[in-house]
Amino acid sequence: MKHKLFVTRELFKDVIEKISKYYEVEVWDRYTPPPYETLIEKVKDVDAIVSLLTDKIDCNLIGKAK
Repeated sequence: MKHKLFVTRELFKDVIEKISKYYEVEVWDRYTPPPYETLIEKVKDVDAIVSLLTDKIDCNLIGKAK
């Protein structure tokens, strides 16, 4: 069973293909950052998040992770 990974922005396709060999990957499909509420929902269901500096990652969000 693969671990779940949420990527907050589109990366190069070859990068996604490589990590997809090891993880079940979901990629945010917009150019803007995901809303904070979306991140809160995602951390409840994934094992890891690949985020950018523009994403709001704080103690509250981390506390809601699975």
